[in-house]
Amino acid sequence: MDNVRRLLILYGSQTGCAQEVAERIWRESKWLHYSGPVIAIDDYPVEKLIFEKKIIFVCSTTGQGDQPDNMKTTWKFLLRKNLPSNSLTNVEFAVLGLGDSSYVKFNHVAKKLYRRLIQLGGKPFCDIGLADDQHDIGAFAVIDPWIDNLWNVLIEKHPLTDGLMPIDRNSLPPPKWNVQCLSSNISIHITNDKLPNNDLLKPNSTLVTCLSNTRTTAENHFQDVRLLKFEYSENSINYSPGDVLMVRPVNSETSVNTFFKLLNDNKNMKLNPTTILNVTQCSDDMPIPYNLSKQFTLYQCAKYYWDLNIIPNRYTFQLLSYFTDNELEKEKLKEFTTPEGQEELYSYCNRPRRTILEVLADFPHATANLSLEYLFEIFSPIRPRAFSIASAPSVHKNEIHLLVAVVTYKTKLLAKRIGLCSTWLASLNIGDKIPVWIQKGTFQFPYSQVNI
Repeated sequence: MDNVRRLLILYGSQTGCAQEVAERIWRESKWLHYSGPVIAIDDYPVEKLIFEKKIIFVCSTTGQGDQPDNMKTTWKFLLRKNLPSNSLTNVEFAVLGLGDSSYVKFNHVAKKLYRRLIQLGGKPFCDIGLADDQHDIGAFAVIDPWIDNLWNVLIEKHPLTDGLMPIDRNSLPPPKWNVQCLSSNISIHITNDKLPNNDLLKPNSTLVTCLSNTRTTAENHFQDVRLLKFEYSENSINYSPGDVLMVRPVNSETSVNTFFKLLNDNKNMKLNPTTILNVTQCSDDMPIPYNLSKQFTLYQCAKYYWDLNIIPNRYTFQLLSYFTDNELEKEKLKEFTTPEGQEELYSYCNRPRRTILEVLADFPHATANLSLEYLFEIFSPIRPRAFSIASAPSVHKNEIHLLVAVVTYKTKLLAKRIGLCSTWLASLNIGDKIPVWIQKGTFQFPYSQVNI
């Protein structure tokens, strides 16, 4: 492969925002015939960084200046004092940070990464970008011009040769993966509504059983707060003070039914809940997540994998604009993708917390023309939620407790808004099993021989 046209894109993302921006950069890199993967920073072998020529880092700052979980291992390695100051002499890099200036350590991670890469001999080929959620039009006020400048710099440094021409930016981007629709008659084991037959939820998670689910606030109190107690098998879970329990919720049957109703009028595909999907790679640049490596039904994907309540991002509207055959829809969708249209997009989508299903219902012509592959672009995976643990392993043997406030609120839209995870947890019955895992905390108690 031509190293001049290789571009490695790495992201550190806690909530998925930095990953979305990194994947946007990856998509746009194809316009200039670049190749190379877009992956989480910790998923790339850190010892191979010295062999790369151009790397783009996109990272967010979480908590009080902390690194996202999927870059902590690499970050610890880069901070090692025994690394030579010329380790990255042959590496050119760029850093884009996503942050919030209402926090004291605004874009702390991106700034530290930028400085450390220079200390190790790396050469920045463009200025650091520091996106701010507090800007009037959000982080895109920095992201958009930073990415535009990135391509201007790269095309000047490495012009296209051998008759290559830039791909039209207005053309439909290729899908991430190939998706094959198999016959519903193929034999595949489908279990009950509680768990999918393959791990669409989380590999290496632990099943816990609901022991009790009680409301701790009065019935007439405005807030429904639940104490949930779960039981786990001996030694399957180990946790300490400060650790959190990770839970990946599932969609309600109401949302799943709405999803299939929206697909009823689709012109390109006839899908039903038992339709079997098989996802394969289009290229090595975009590997398939472990969750999707096995065949699964469309119902399982809609129930357990896609977030049907997510607020769509700007790329969603860009994709819908390619599929609609209605001029009024196309005009409005394109407007939402422009810098000038961000305020209106915010008023339409973010302020009322409009979900992806509601957006698809608002643009029926685009929805009717969607292809199967692009459903995996339109819908994002359900993100796991972190919960503080309300129990002590020394007191509550083989049990783990959560105190959960059920999220419900209203916007200017008629439909009541609910929290996906808290509402799902509140609906659990005694005996229900859910997959969970422990995420270690970031603080440690000082050593003391005195009992507290």
